[in-house]
Amino acid sequence: MKFQQLATCTVWAMVFFLGSSLTASAQSAGAQNHAADEQAIRVLERQMFDAAMTGDADAFERLLAPEYYTINHDGSFMDGRVGQVALMRRMGKKAPPLKGLNLSVDYKLGDTKFRFLDDNTALLTGWSAYYAGPIMLARVRHTEGWVRQNGQWKFVHWQGTSDGLVGEWATIAATVLVTLLVSWLVRLGWRRWRKPARRGKVVVEA
Repeated sequence: MKFQQLATCTVWAMVFFLGSSLTASAQSAGAQNHAADEQAIRVLERQMFDAAMTGDADAFERLLAPEYYTINHDGSFMDGRVGQVALMRRMGKKAPPLKGLNLSVDYKLGDTKFRFLDDNTALLTGWSAYYAGPIMLARVRHTEGWVRQNGQWKFVHWQGTSDGLVGEWATIAATVLVTLLVSWLVRLGWRRWRKPARRGKVVVEA
């Protein structure tokens, strides 16, 4: 009886060991497959941000899935071609507030994390910071959705939420600009107040 119990325990131990090994192997193989997908999506993500920052509507549209949908940090939302791409085409290569200013626009990405819901669906979370020259205008916590369609990864969803962080350069620049503006207005008012009233010429005949 004891021998049978020992044999049964041994069999169950072997089954558990083999099952664990197979599961670990499957997870390892899945991680390797997703590593290639992750690298591919990272490249496409950079292309997407480059297109958005430069206003390249054609390049941006090529990355979109037909079901693309966006929710912005202010709560506004739009679909891809009717909303987002159309807006980019109207704005042109540079956003209107930056026209006429010699400021380069740029961005940085950080804290990117991938979650693969299946072999054809990936969710990304992270933050993106946006710059005009050296000044950070805003930082956004975002979620991206990517789907594989016809063998290619496509951008299908964006949700961005501002974390309220503005860089030190923006604070310093705003303070300097406000100080200069106030100083100029004060000096302008002081000069006008001190300027004597213009009088007509007095002609003295000999």
